[in-house]
Amino acid sequence: MKRIFLIVTIAISTVLLFNSCDMPEGPYIEANPYTGVYDSDLPIRKILVEDFTGWNCVNCPKASQKLTELQNIHGGHIILVSIHYGFFAIPFSPGDPDFATEVGADIGESFSIPQELPKGMINRKLFEGGSNYHWEPEDWASRIVDILKVNKFADVDIDLSPEYNEADSMLSLGAVCVKVSDVELPLSLVMYLIESDIEGRQKNGSQLIEDYQHNHVFRGGIIEDDPTWGEEIALPFFKNYNFKFQSEWDANHCSVIAVVYNTLTLEVIQAEEVHVIEE
Repeated sequence: MKRIFLIVTIAISTVLLFNSCDMPEGPYIEANPYTGVYDSDLPIRKILVEDFTGWNCVNCPKASQKLTELQNIHGGHIILVSIHYGFFAIPFSPGDPDFATEVGADIGESFSIPQELPKGMINRKLFEGGSNYHWEPEDWASRIVDILKVNKFADVDIDLSPEYNEADSMLSLGAVCVKVSDVELPLSLVMYLIESDIEGRQKNGSQLIEDYQHNHVFRGGIIEDDPTWGEEIALPFFKNYNFKFQSEWDANHCSVIAVVYNTLTLEVIQAEEVHVIEE
């Protein structure tokens, strides 16, 4: 259920006025297919899954399909981002898609993602016994369950209010972050733009598909000062951002992903997604 931005803003003002950490009034969520009907107004925990992929990666479509299945299983708990990265994202001839970005490369290199794709990060978390942040597709399901077994509810609530002006291709984006329960500090906020329903070439096994549908394609970072890592925040938090769209992007198929993470460990605390233009 989309929350009304004005109500959340008023709630935060009330929190500041009375110097209280009480949660603003909901409702925050609807029933979802993973957990059923909630009797609580607490927001659900959302897990950021970053899929490192490329149009020239023959095994990546299978991994992408697996992520779609996991999203269907876990309902609104999963937020997907496809980062076209490394050798397999390079266009070699006219007509090859070029979805690689500087910010996406920065993310991949910062987390030491190898060139052998597909690879995935689950909340940018180092799991017990793990020596790195990236996981093979066969591990994604169990890593997601490991997080949801601990707590299906969020520690931080994120509300996003986008307004897109078609005349000048500018996005005005209001972001509100509210503490719901105890959370480790310090925290940072970063926001990314993704686009879906893009037709383009994709290798799939021995096939070359000319009209493959690319979804959740990472387009870049929204926070201008540091598009990769965003900025450190204190809760409750409210700020408005402006972001210029490139001409080849279709705002009707774009979403904003907001991520609150532990500044020191880089682990994602909560993520949220909103369509740029309401469907």
